[in-house]
Amino acid sequence: MVRKKNRYLLAEINFADGRKTKRDLKTEVVYRSVRDALQLAFGDYGMGVLKSSLVGTIRACQKFLIRHHRRQLPLLFQQCSTQEERKRVQQAVLSTCVQMEMHKAEEKEKTVMEIMEDV
Repeated sequence: MVRKKNRYLLAEINFADGRKTKRDLKTEVVYRSVRDALQLAFGDYGMGVLKSSLVGTIRACQKFLIRHHRRQLPLLFQQCSTQEERKRVQQAVLSTCVQMEMHKAEEKEKTVMEIMEDV
């Protein structure tokens, strides 16, 4: 029996105005852009093979990135030659964790608001 392997496609979104994020960015727009790029690169057959597995959520991507960075963090610390470099790595990790916690809190707040609207 052949084991099915999952592969990840990582993409960086660059906006024309140079900003890092846009609040009005829709999942459908990103999906269509990725799909069109894959169609151009791999043609009809390749797109057919890939389309069945072209799914995922931002949350799934975040979980993968967290696991990846947890494995890479010890390597980054080993490569740091000064205490200052170690401190910068720690600050980067902490700022990311704070942003994720803020995002979780926003999601919980949205859910509570939706429940209150239904009542």
